[in-house]
Amino acid sequence: MPKMPDDLPENDRGARQFSWPAYWPLQPWIGIRDLTSGRGYSLWRKVATVLLLALLAAPAARACSTYYEPGETPATAYADVARAPLIVEARVIRPLADGYVEFTVKRALRGTAEGRIRVSGRYFADLRTYRGWLGECFNDVYQAGATYLLLLSPDGKGGYHPYASPLQFEPGRTSLRRAWVEVAAEIVRIEDTLPPDQRMAAIRAALAQVQHPKASDAEKFKARRLSEQLDTIQTTQPTSYLIWLHGELEAGHIPAGLRWNPWVEDWTVTSDDGTVSRPHVYTAPEYRIAVLWALSRPGHADAAEFFAGLAARNDDPAGLFFAITHMAWHDRRGDAARLLATRIMTVSLAEASNHMSMVGSAMSGRTRVDEEPAWRRDPVLRDTWPDLAWRLQAYLGSYGGPTFFADIAPYLQVTDPVAEPGKALWLVSEVTDHPLLAWAEQRLRDPVNRAEWDRRYKGWEENEVQLPLRLLTERSQGDILLTELFCRDEKSRAGVIEAFRRELTFLKGSLYLRMLATPGLSEEERQGLLLAGAAAATRNGFKNDEVYIALVKGTAPKAEPLACPTRKEG
Repeated sequence: MPKMPDDLPENDRGARQFSWPAYWPLQPWIGIRDLTSGRGYSLWRKVATVLLLALLAAPAARACSTYYEPGETPATAYADVARAPLIVEARVIRPLADGYVEFTVKRALRGTAEGRIRVSGRYFADLRTYRGWLGECFNDVYQAGATYLLLLSPDGKGGYHPYASPLQFEPGRTSLRRAWVEVAAEIVRIEDTLPPDQRMAAIRAALAQVQHPKASDAEKFKARRLSEQLDTIQTTQPTSYLIWLHGELEAGHIPAGLRWNPWVEDWTVTSDDGTVSRPHVYTAPEYRIAVLWALSRPGHADAAEFFAGLAARNDDPAGLFFAITHMAWHDRRGDAARLLATRIMTVSLAEASNHMSMVGSAMSGRTRVDEEPAWRRDPVLRDTWPDLAWRLQAYLGSYGGPTFFADIAPYLQVTDPVAEPGKALWLVSEVTDHPLLAWAEQRLRDPVNRAEWDRRYKGWEENEVQLPLRLLTERSQGDILLTELFCRDEKSRAGVIEAFRRELTFLKGSLYLRMLATPGLSEEERQGLLLAGAAAATRNGFKNDEVYIALVKGTAPKAEPLACPTRKEG
């Protein structure tokens, strides 16, 4: 088990993330000097080849990507209706100039709404002209004159935003819309008038009424929507039922008819070579994790004793993290933080990394990005959580990988960036206009520091690039000074290029391309810049892939060169 950092307090000692995968072509220890040796040119050819193949083979980007926590199952239409704050049947009237669409409300199934409401979204006279993807991530595209069943949440600006998307339907499909209205009204009745322990029986009774040999299409539709809540694992299911289901699954028993996803489990996929693949068959341990996720979410305060039992075990790291998550979501974030600090060393780094983003979300408790994080409401955590969260994140390998606790950045202090370079670099990457940028610029402009640069910096073989220079590569506020240093002399250019490579930034587009387009670059400098670009492209999910493919192929960058004066090398 790894050693915990020495600076943790004694009560913290008892207690992914990120590693460089072997298949990534650019490990952080690759020196740019290697590129100019015989071995280096071979390395560069390999890097360029691997990058090019990877970029060309990358699948087309989806309209959006949804992060799922460990064990999280897709929400069913029933669950979305059950949780929506406001549900209305409404007809599209017209687009509004501020990114909203105006609707007239025909009926409110839950909550109250004015006769006309503003809903954020996009208006089309004919949806056939819309060329986007009407998937789960696009739930705000509306056709003129159509009537919709909308699941909405107030947006704090006098309007509403869509809570979920599965209730969209093609205009003119009146029977489908009526079926949706009827089944949504039944779901609202069950969820709003019956106690949790009676809801499953009520769903079964409603389902029985529409399951018969002569069922209409509308009844079959209702049956599918109701059965989703019985056949899948959802946070809206009663605590007592989920705890019973957990016991069955922990014993290795999968109840008949239990499904992970109500939509795709019967799909098959045929690849170009004719290979047919089918969806993953879930095991009892996988279903158990899904139950723990559902129980740990808000609304299951009565599962506290159940999770206390899991937290007391030493053989169930997943159960420990779901117990911590349950505490956080149910306003026991102080207890969650203490359990994290004292138990983090008892589980593997892989297990901790797998669950820490989930824990971070629960400690934050935010539903909007402009909300103050929930841990700030705790008078003790208000002052102690940012530092503890940073140390936990650093223990798991925060810098260079995913961020678990992004909401601590505005509150995290760094008294000496030289003594805490990892924290300083992370803060600058997370917070725009961080004061550390001004500190970095002052250090690089200071004559004494510049003299020390000239004395110590040796070029490509120098691996420890100045911290101020690395800080400036994280944000575009440093472009002016970076340009000055790039144009100054060979040593400074080497430092700028190495700093870009070390930080694996997105290269801030225009500045990087302008550097690459600057005339008079040595072969060493040009290849160093290309390596920095290749590193950033692979590290950051193949962003700007067309640009990087062209550069790797040797296409000249389409950018205005930097206006560097005649350079004096030394």
